[in-house]
Amino acid sequence: MVAGNGILAVVIVLFVLPPARPLEDSICDAGSSSSSSFEANLNLLAAALPSNASSAPAGFATLSAGPAYAMALCRGDANASSCAACVAVAFRAAGERCLNTTGVTMYEDDCVLRFANRQFLDFLKAEQWQVGELSGAVTRSENRRVPAVAAAWFSAAATDILTAVSARAVASSNSTPNAKKYFATGEVEFDPRIYVLAQCVPLLTPAQCSGCLGQLLSQIKTHLGTTPPWVTSRVEWCGLRYGVSPFYDGQAMLQLEAPPSPTSATTPDTTGPGSTLSRSTILGFLF
Repeated sequence: MVAGNGILAVVIVLFVLPPARPLEDSICDAGSSSSSSFEANLNLLAAALPSNASSAPAGFATLSAGPAYAMALCRGDANASSCAACVAVAFRAAGERCLNTTGVTMYEDDCVLRFANRQFLDFLKAEQWQVGELSGAVTRSENRRVPAVAAAWFSAAATDILTAVSARAVASSNSTPNAKKYFATGEVEFDPRIYVLAQCVPLLTPAQCSGCLGQLLSQIKTHLGTTPPWVTSRVEWCGLRYGVSPFYDGQAMLQLEAPPSPTSATTPDTTGPGSTLSRSTILGFLF
């Protein structure tokens, strides 16, 4: 029997799901399992969870069947069909990437899927929650160093918008537990323009969501200035992402102005005799 916050339909309607976005990352639990009971119950969850998550107000659902437990969170701007497709693809990819393991966390563009042979949601209990134990799965583009001044300016702009969007996501929760999304997007008028998305699992308290996003922000800061502007850091409980091209749907929920440019004392003189570099050239190295 399947239990959870969704409903398993008695009548199953077959339909073709649109393709989800390419797989980004996966984490396989260390233990191995060859239990036929676990696999059979996991198949039940794989059949039900895509529909349950896509039909939920927050794009979030948990289910359990026997010794199998699963959770799916779709990105706050994903529509129902994209959400269902993403969760279905994540289940299939998990079977290919993490064969016979006791649990898997799959990170897709449009969703996060977690399943295991134990009740991992217990980690959210006050006596077990340890934000310091969270270590995000970091996805980034290939390394290209940037000039020190440009990197510092970009880092300041990125940090400002990452911090503001994280706070907006925490504040976006409301009094209806099934509908709160802990989801926010934002951008800063920098050159290049910086786009940010933050989201938490609806089961978290505001304090847990804030702590989770804060932990990921600390990890992202270690990449600012030495890597190109495209980094995602995620755990199964929250995600934080920034880039210099739009990657979410709709208008940004929050818009900030760029921080002040570096002072003349720290900015190379690009106007004197013989100078061949302009500010736009320096910023161009960010790509």
